[in-house]
This record gives sequence, structure tokens and C-alpha cells, in this order.
Amino acid sequence: MTTNAILLGLFSILLAIAGSATPSVVNPQGHFETIFAAIIQGFFIVVAAIVAVIAKEMYANRSLKSLSSARRKAVTGTWEGSASNLSVAGDEPVTMEFTITFHLTAGRKKIKGTAAFHRDRDYEVDIKGGFHSESYLKLEYMHRQPIIGFGYIILRLDDEGREMSGKVVAYGAKSHKIVVGLVTAQKK
Repeated sequence: MTTNAILLGLFSILLAIAGSATPSVVNPQGHFETIFAAIIQGFFIVVAAIVAVIAKEMYANRSLKSLSSARRKAVTGTWEGSASNLSVAGDEPVTMEFTITFHLTAGRKKIKGTAAFHRDRDYEVDIKGGFHSESYLKLEYMHRQPIIGFGYIILRLDDEGREMSGKVVAYGAKSHKIVVGLVTAQKK
């Protein structure tokens, strides 16, 4: 919706500019006022859409904790580990394991990045999330490939910033069911 509002505002401005190329024979002064009003209207539509995006982002991140520069530095980088003891809801526990490589970048509040899960093939995912305390991190991920697979990983970052461990809850791309398991990763 916000993108549509920005495009509408820019389109209004372009129409006003295009209209100014054809002078009005009847009332040149009134033509200018119409163009000026259209430009102002378009400008305010664009500004309102930008403010809406900023407000939405601030609201979405309100529960995330601001990180110290030391904690941001500890999280940013490459992490290698595994997801293990994975079990599929409704089935007998299955011993399944994935290796994981995270590439994370920490901002003041948000963490973004990518990860590769590997078992019988590589699964690339985009990650976003943040800390809900100085130690607990919640990451949400979505598969990049045109497959349905997504989930949440809740991790505890140790005091030294060298190891993360926690749980994963996901919708399995292969099983088409809810999958839960343990996740550990070490900073490289």
C-alpha cells in the first residue's frame, strides 16, 4: 500500500509537470495554480507514505533491545554450527541433523543476514531479527528458493560472544510439517 501511495504521488507530480508543457489559452494564471496544487498534492502523498513506512518500522522494532557496540561486534560475522535432534510433529522422533552457516550483520536494534542449511542439499535462507535482552536473540528466516520453508530460531549468546545455542521451530520444506530441534553455532 505504501509503495502505491509513493507511486501515486510521483505520478501526480509528473502529470502536473507534463500539464505545464501545454499552456492554457483561456486562463494562464489558473493553469499555473492547478499545476502547483498537483505538485503540492503529490509531494504530500510521497511524504505521508515515507512517514508511514518509518512509523511501521519503529512499531515493529519496539520490543527489540538496543545493543552495545561490543555486542553488535560479537554478533556480526560468520557462525558455523548445526541443527540437531530435529523431530517432526506427529511422528516418531527422527534423528536428523543439518549443518548451518550464518552470515549476520548487527545494527543498533536489528540483525539481518543469510544462512545456509546443509543436509542432502543446500537450503539458502534470509534472516532478520533482534535481541529481546542482552543475551537472547530471536531470528526469523524464510527460504530463498521457490519452496515453502520458514521458521524461528531462539538463541542465547554466551557472555564471551563466541557461542550461540537454542531452539528452532520451523515449517519443514521437505516434510511439510512443523519441525523442532536444537541449534548451536560458534563464531568463526
